[in-house]
Amino acid sequence: MFRLPTCPYCDTIYRYRDVRKNKKINKDELIECYHCSQNFKQSKRGYIIIFGIVAIIAVIINIIVLNISSNIFHSIIPVIIISLAAILIGFIFTPYFIKYKKVRKNKRNIDVRRITDK
Repeated sequence: MFRLPTCPYCDTIYRYRDVRKNKKINKDELIECYHCSQNFKQSKRGYIIIFGIVAIIAVIINIIVLNISSNIFHSIIPVIIISLAAILIGFIFTPYFIKYKKVRKNKRNIDVRRITDK
């Protein structure tokens, strides 16, 4: 799961910059593959995983910093810096946790085509 997404039809690997640009598209909007021209959707379920990993690592590091420091007021600044760095790292690595999925054909549209063909 730690890789850039690929087109579900032709397995074209998308570059980091393209995934960041596509990330701004709504969940229901379609993305067209630049290689095979097929449409697909993006799944952002991986966000839960990346921010869960980052949060656990940040909490562990913050606990270690708090245990090492003797005065709690002197350790607040490192804790804030570590937390902000963790959030930044989470946003940097989000394209590696996005997946592209095939668009399901609407069964109703398929039935309408069969009726009109007869």
